[in-house]
Amino acid sequence: MSTSELETSNQTLSPTEELTQRRGLSLPPSLVFVEQLAAALRRYLTDEGLDSYTLFNGHSDDLRDLDRFLPTIDPGARWVAQEILTGDSDTPSYLSRGNPPRLLPSGLLVLSKYNLVISRRYWLDGDGDWQACFLCAAEAESEYDRLRQDIRACRNDHGAKVWQVVSGPPYKDGERIVRTDKIREPLLPQSVKDRIRCDVIQFFSEEVAELHRAMKVPYRRGVLLYGPPGNGKTSTIRYIGALLPRIPGLILRPRANFDSDDFETVVNRWRRMAPAILVVEDLNWLLKSVNLSTFLNLLDGVDAASTSGGLLLLATTNYPEHLDPAINSRPGRFDVVVEIPPPDPALRTEFLDRMLDAVPSDQIATLVEGSDQMSFAHLEEIVRLSGLLAIRAGRKHRSTEDLNQALSEVRKGLDQADRGFARDPEIPFGLRPRKPKDPPQ
Repeated sequence: MSTSELETSNQTLSPTEELTQRRGLSLPPSLVFVEQLAAALRRYLTDEGLDSYTLFNGHSDDLRDLDRFLPTIDPGARWVAQEILTGDSDTPSYLSRGNPPRLLPSGLLVLSKYNLVISRRYWLDGDGDWQACFLCAAEAESEYDRLRQDIRACRNDHGAKVWQVVSGPPYKDGERIVRTDKIREPLLPQSVKDRIRCDVIQFFSEEVAELHRAMKVPYRRGVLLYGPPGNGKTSTIRYIGALLPRIPGLILRPRANFDSDDFETVVNRWRRMAPAILVVEDLNWLLKSVNLSTFLNLLDGVDAASTSGGLLLLATTNYPEHLDPAINSRPGRFDVVVEIPPPDPALRTEFLDRMLDAVPSDQIATLVEGSDQMSFAHLEEIVRLSGLLAIRAGRKHRSTEDLNQALSEVRKGLDQADRGFARDPEIPFGLRPRKPKDPPQ
């Protein structure tokens, strides 16, 4: 079908039929919806005598919190029905994830406070994922910029109290993890805590920001936390978030098919949110999905970019020796490298005192002595396993034998991991594997 024939047939086709025919011309569905939104938005502006308004594409990551903060930003804002090219038609709303979920309508949003109109539509793609199209119309670019700044201010006051989990494009957002200032200070060596406060927390202070401006140094810092698993890297990140309650934070937890383009989307979003924190858990895993050159170029590009606030990258790794030398050989990618070591005897004592407050100090000392080089995760397993042993024996309190046996089992597992697991390890609980029957003679 020629273009002229398609234009003629559009006069009688429904939106769905038109979309089907356009797909036959290999047009992306998103482009079709943008065309529809543009036509509907321009028709509304004409009807309202607003022909001087300019249409432009609004960044979905800038507008993603608009519904959440709309009562604060513009109480007089109103939604009007979305008019599609062929006439009036209902368009689906999107029920967002989260607790509680929010119903995000499609249609035209008129923000009289900003002399701005936003057209939005949600649609279901071929993979069963919801996607969104945004178009904006304003008399001046400054009005849209004012809206973005107000959204950021609300995000700093409210949204910064959560970690936003992201996995790539904005419509792939996951849960929001509440950040609380009541989190207990992590059990870390004092030297590590002092370094975190000096090199990480103070990074967002006005004094440090002024120094970066005066010295014309990009206001960005990369922090790499490394050490064996189970020693508190994740709890350290939570603690940093608690000490920076007004700085928005993103936690990157990539999905299975995450790629370099997705990572670029996340980095661009982080940059536009400045001041902001981006957390990359398990840097080694990320670099298996993202091209190393792309990763380095994106970080260098952030350095070169002009941002309105500080940008902090927090990354963790259990195996720093497996990272490519290019990651930490050039200053500016990771300026601060902090080891989170296994707990020393004093920290193990403090941890076990917290978890086993009814256990005598001499028994705690025995556990501390026998848990050398164990992580906090191993100590938690001693607490859990000793409790299970007590329950199994019908006791309400852990006995010395329960604690000693739990210590022995965890130590055995640690030693086996160092040597490589035996083919048939001893299983203290649950079903044991059946021995194979003798073959028939």
